[in-house]
Amino acid sequence: MIKPLSILIICLFVVIIGGVLIWQSWSGGETPSLTPTPTSPTDETADWQIYTNEEYGFSFKYPKWTDASGGKTQELIVTQKYDSLDDEIELTISVNKPSILTFLVKKLPVEFSTLRKYVEIKTEELNELSVRHPEFSMLTSLNEYMIGSLEGFVIETTQGSSPLNNTTAEIFFEKPNHLIIIHYDYEKKVVAEELNYTSLSEYRIIQEILSTFKFID
Repeated sequence: MIKPLSILIICLFVVIIGGVLIWQSWSGGETPSLTPTPTSPTDETADWQIYTNEEYGFSFKYPKWTDASGGKTQELIVTQKYDSLDDEIELTISVNKPSILTFLVKKLPVEFSTLRKYVEIKTEELNELSVRHPEFSMLTSLNEYMIGSLEGFVIETTQGSSPLNNTTAEIFFEKPNHLIIIHYDYEKKVVAEELNYTSLSEYRIIQEILSTFKFID
């Protein structure tokens, strides 16, 4: 007959062995992974200047550049002229000098009922120019273009004979009776293949400026 003391010793032994096995299983398992706390993306334009044109109802943000050679900050350049013969107002806003980005405001010609018709005719004229002067070897494309909820069009004209595919982009938006045309140049091959840091950096700044463009009431 097993004595109560022996039973107690056996039970304690079982408990101790079980505890050791459980501890080994817990300590040898995988360390629980911690889910990183998501961080908000950095807004590169947070400290940029804001240009607002209340007369024509639009605004955009732009950075300040420092001229490394002279150490001078280059400001936004704004010029405005009125052509009484054509009853046309032109407001030209150049970002940096020499300019990398130009905003032009002008009246929509009365012979064009819609912005789409205007850009389609302009694209046809550029294509006809390329046919008449094949030495230019220009390739012109017309596409719809959006910045946020703003709908417009972009005409891109690329010099096919250029080894870097020099391209002129013109973005068109319409407000009542006015066109807002945004113009810039870039080297399509350089941007696509990331061949030149300076050109690529400049192109990215242009796109960041464009991303902040909006109409205001």
